[in-house]
Amino acid sequence: MSESPHGMWSSRLMFIIAAAGSAVGLGNIWRFPYVAGENGGGAFSFNIWSDVTLLPGRSFFDTIDFVSNNVILPFGGFLIGLFAGWFLDQKILTEQLEGTSEIVIKLLRVLMRIIAPVCIFVVFVMTFVS
Repeated sequence: MSESPHGMWSSRLMFIIAAAGSAVGLGNIWRFPYVAGENGGGAFSFNIWSDVTLLPGRSFFDTIDFVSNNVILPFGGFLIGLFAGWFLDQKILTEQLEGTSEIVIKLLRVLMRIIAPVCIFVVFVMTFVS
């Protein structure tokens, strides 16, 4: 592949677009919070959402925090554990753990297939019990 006369950019126009986008982005980071704070900042505040309750006793942000930490993360870990234990090819696992004894690999497979998903499921259920 030949070297572009514009360095890493495919054309001069692409460089100008990237530079303009960078300048606008930096302006938003530096200037916008200051201007919003000086002028009250109410239009861009999340104060309205802090009064909304989706779950009893929890604000909107508490609900988002609860759902992401206590539902999505354990469920994602549970699915990753199931995938790694049941659907990941034994050959891939053996290649990644090159130099590890066969007994350790078999123990790891049992851990990934049975023990880890059960433990993650228990953590998942306990968040709703307590």
